[in-house]
Amino acid sequence: MKTTTANPVTSEMSHSRTTFMVKLALMVAIIFVMAFVASVLLFSPLSAELVIYLLLIVVCMMTGFLDDASNTIRIP
Repeated sequence: MKTTTANPVTSEMSHSRTTFMVKLALMVAIIFVMAFVASVLLFSPLSAELVIYLLLIVVCMMTGFLDDASNTIRIP
């Protein structure tokens, strides 16, 4: 019977790579959302409703980013 043991060095490298990829994905998402908001502001006729929607999109995106970036553990 073959048993496998976890290599702590490989496990630590895998964790740091995963953390890096998650942070990179969050930064890419921020860039895409900001580019979307900028393009809407530049190329569409502005109305109060549209500006409110765009502000809500940015606020929701930043709320999610800051929630994911926090290192606290919340117990519901």
